[in-house]
Amino acid sequence: TSFGYSYRKDNIMVDVEAESVKRWLYVMRIVGVAVGCLLIAYGIAMLFVAKEQDLSASIANLYLVAFGLLILLAECQWSYMLGYFKFLRNGFGLGAFYMFVGLMALSADWWCYIVLAVCCVVGMAYCFTACIVKDPLAIGQDEDKP
Repeated sequence: TSFGYSYRKDNIMVDVEAESVKRWLYVMRIVGVAVGCLLIAYGIAMLFVAKEQDLSASIANLYLVAFGLLILLAECQWSYMLGYFKFLRNGFGLGAFYMFVGLMALSADWWCYIVLAVCCVVGMAYCFTACIVKDPLAIGQDEDKP
């Protein structure tokens, strides 16, 4: 499929917009890995740093660690585990999951707003990209397969 205009370089047709979408998705994957690591670190830190934590807050922090791991698996595209979480295989599902996890990270601390903002921005970016491209997470996978 063609996303826009093409030009010829060394007798090879280059789709300009497809290349820019690939770069955009590569940057989003790097940010997504950083968000997953941030969620894991935030969840573990809140287990040990929080003052007088009740059981529900501890369970929510454990969920943040688990969701951070799921985000890392989705960004690394580990197909075995993603077979059980099929909604993480498309742009809308992954974007909605990012926004859900960002809202779940809300608490009374000031740094939770940073986690919320980053998760929601990445989630909206995935949803926006899914509106433009049919399956944004499948771009770039065709070259890897023989």
